[in-house]
Amino acid sequence: MKKGTWRKMLCVLLSAMFVVAMFTGCGGSGGSGGGTSSLTNADGSLKDLDTSEEVEIVMYVISDRPAGQDVVDANFNQVLKDKGLNCTLKVNWIGWAEYANKYPLLFSSGEAFDLAYCATWLNFSDLARKGAFMSLNDLLPKYAPKNYAQQSQTALAQATIDGQLYAVPTLLATYTAYGAMYRGDIAAEISPDFKINNWEDVETYCDYVKANHPEMEPIDEYSMGPELNFTYMKNAGYHYIDGSRYLWYDPADEHPTVKPLYEYEAETADFL
Repeated sequence: MKKGTWRKMLCVLLSAMFVVAMFTGCGGSGGSGGGTSSLTNADGSLKDLDTSEEVEIVMYVISDRPAGQDVVDANFNQVLKDKGLNCTLKVNWIGWAEYANKYPLLFSSGEAFDLAYCATWLNFSDLARKGAFMSLNDLLPKYAPKNYAQQSQTALAQATIDGQLYAVPTLLATYTAYGAMYRGDIAAEISPDFKINNWEDVETYCDYVKANHPEMEPIDEYSMGPELNFTYMKNAGYHYIDGSRYLWYDPADEHPTVKPLYEYEAETADFL
C-alpha cells in the first residue's frame, strides 16, 4: 500500500475475508514496519477501526480488463456497503502488453494508490526490500483476524521479507498445468490417428514439422525458456531457481548443486 489514507487500508483489511483471492499482494509506506503512528494509541496499541468517513480504495492488478468487469465491480462494492465498511474499490488494470514497463513505475512515480497485486514474478522480494510496501505484522491480525487465522505458516513465511509481513497471501489454491498443445491438422498428416501421449511422440511431431513445414518452429520458446524443457525437467524430478528456468538442481541430492540447463546433457539432449 502506498502512502496515503490509512482508513482505506483498514477497510480493505477488514474485508479481506471476502476479497483475499484478489489481494495476493499489497504494500505501503516503507519497510521495517514504520509509518503506522496514525493507527496507534498513545500506549502504542492499534486503534479500533473507524469507518465513519467513506473512502475509495484504489488497487492495481495485472491483466487485460475483462468484459463485464463493471458488473463485477458494482456487485463487489455493494457487498462492501452491505458489510458496513463504508468504502468502495476502484480496480485499475495493467494489460499484459504493458505491465513489464508500467508496473515498476507504480512504485517510483509517486502516484497515490492503496493496493497492488504482487508475486514473485513481479519482483515482490526486491520491491519489499526497497520499501515499496508497508509491514502488516500487527495490522493483519488486528483488522483481518478471520483471514489471518486461515493463513498457513508456510504462506505467511513466503510473504515475509526480513521479518516483515508485506502481503496478504491468497486463500485461493491454484496450480499451473502444463501439457502439449499442437496442430491437429499437422498431426493428421503424420497419421490419421496420431496423438501426442509421450516424449517419443513429441519428437516424432517436431521432426515432421521441421522436415515438412520449415516456415514453422517445432517448439515454441520465449525469454524464460521453452515450456517443453520446463515440463520435461520437472517430470524428471528436478527443481528450478525461481525467476530463471535455466538454473536447475536435484532436490534428492544430499548437497544439491545448481547447474544451468545445458549441463544436464542426459536429461535434455533431445530438447536443446
